[in-house]
Amino acid sequence: MIERLKALTPMLRRANFLFVTVPLLVPGIGTARADAPISGPPLQIQETGSSIPVDLPRGRFVFRRIGLPVEWMTSMDQHPVNHDLYAVSINGVVFRIDPDSADPAPSLVVEIGKLGLEFTTGAQGLAFDHSGNMYVSNSGGDILKGVWNSTTDTFAWNGFVDLPEDSVGGDHGVNAMAEGPDGKLYINSGSIRHGSQASGPEPDFGWNARILRVNLDGTGLESFCRGIRNTFALTFRSDGALFGVENGPDCHYADELNRLEFGKHYGYPFAYGSGRSGSDSTLDLECVFPSAGETLEPAWGNLGPDGIPGPGEPGDSGGAVFYGFHPHSSPSGLSFYDTARMDPQARKFPGKYHGLAFVCRFGQLIPLPGDVGFDIVTLSLDDPAHSFSCRRFATGISRPVHLLCAWNGRVYVLEFNETTSGSALGSGKSRLLEIRWEPDADQAQAGAEIIEE
Repeated sequence: MIERLKALTPMLRRANFLFVTVPLLVPGIGTARADAPISGPPLQIQETGSSIPVDLPRGRFVFRRIGLPVEWMTSMDQHPVNHDLYAVSINGVVFRIDPDSADPAPSLVVEIGKLGLEFTTGAQGLAFDHSGNMYVSNSGGDILKGVWNSTTDTFAWNGFVDLPEDSVGGDHGVNAMAEGPDGKLYINSGSIRHGSQASGPEPDFGWNARILRVNLDGTGLESFCRGIRNTFALTFRSDGALFGVENGPDCHYADELNRLEFGKHYGYPFAYGSGRSGSDSTLDLECVFPSAGETLEPAWGNLGPDGIPGPGEPGDSGGAVFYGFHPHSSPSGLSFYDTARMDPQARKFPGKYHGLAFVCRFGQLIPLPGDVGFDIVTLSLDDPAHSFSCRRFATGISRPVHLLCAWNGRVYVLEFNETTSGSALGSGKSRLLEIRWEPDADQAQAGAEIIEE
């Protein structure tokens, strides 16, 4: 997915954007923040001041969209102490949002390009450690650390990791990050090549096509696992297990869910998930290379009923299990709805959602007969069976690029722009979509019977 985003970087440089001159309230977006109750079939919720519908599951869910003053926001995380949300744009502008405010206008935190540190455009990842320090990565392997001052609630910035640019980057580069229970920062360093015979075999420089990890003081950088094409979202479950969602190749192999473990190889560029197996090299030879005897870890199986191609759709092979998600759906955000990590006083989703993984899917970026992605799905994981059941939770989402199950019991989705269909990247300002459970929702105002399926 992100290679298309990276192609925008030269445009950003030519445009000479001056973000300090952009107002933080965008008329028609940032100022139109009505809470819209869920409606009945066809479950299209029309946001005040917007022509973009959002389809949510039946139930007392309400939503609001918080307008952001720029487009191309790429990543977000929640501060572990003050619980505010922070999001970064592709050219390194970080905004802060108070999710519990009735009028959560975004405020400017930092323009990384003005810090005088080594950091090119192409910011793709933002994460916090347990102390509240912020990390921002770019596609070329520069990672900065903002050391948090709890007294002033500000950040002091310095270089953290500088990966060799000739050994990372390329088609995917460095993006997702997450702190592990071992107190190390885990980093996705995607593939340099696209993963096709036309682009050639992936060189192994020791830092690319891997999940890396490093101590929080920047020492001890090492490879954690290999065979990673582009795991655009990483998250740790409460038991310490690391999971990631993988963007597959342009051939009709699956996008994947993987449990990532030390020393294992997850297939790229030798095999991918498909409707035939979790480690398939037979579906399309254009996107695979000889494995030279590597032991490959298969992708997890998707037992449905959602997130998989139907008969005749790209990637369908008539198998009983599809090992991953729709090809080209571009899973981009992953977060567990873990109530133990939430405010004990928060109003939470109904019990059937507790413990589920929420995944947002950015949508296809190559022409297809129909749309895949532009949605949120929930996953119920079966670890012993190496599989999951998948159910669609919300559709009509505008290029969702990141997702977070937050401290206040709500789910937040970062929308890259305002596009809800098609293979074009699209346009429009980024927005933050908030979904919350509201048991006191006014059924009469909703205009339809409100039930939980």
